[in-house]
Amino acid sequence: MRRPTPQAAVSKKSEPDSVLTRIKNQTFVGSKICIEWEALFESEGWKEKGKEVLELYANTSDVYLMCHISQDEQKTKILNLVRGIQGLRRYKVLFSTTEKGYEAFTRQINPALLITRDLRLAELLSRVLPYIALVRSAPLSKDNVACFNSVAELLS
Repeated sequence: MRRPTPQAAVSKKSEPDSVLTRIKNQTFVGSKICIEWEALFESEGWKEKGKEVLELYANTSDVYLMCHISQDEQKTKILNLVRGIQGLRRYKVLFSTTEKGYEAFTRQINPALLITRDLRLAELLSRVLPYIALVRSAPLSKDNVACFNSVAELLS
């Protein structure tokens, strides 16, 4: 019996709305997921359902939370905000002072799903990651990227 080529396996993920379907079918349960902090939180507080999204994935998946900071005080604030979220391990809350750090973290971790609000990062990593959830209204026409207007849509 002939095995499918790697190209054939890749083509399966390019079915329309496969990222959205996989999220809704909870395909990523138990998988590595990288979540960008800014997709969940803004300076005024948690985005709509941002904390709930983090709680859901931290309880069901292997979550790495990637945080961009410019001052050490921000690190303490973020750690206080996520303290007590069941399933989220402190050593998987990652901090970087550069935007390039997100790319490096994500490439090193090689997650099944990246949740980001950064269009440039999504476009760049869409070549190497299987699935990306882009939380912003500007669409990115890549088969393995699903666009959401808000992080709350990841729960519905």
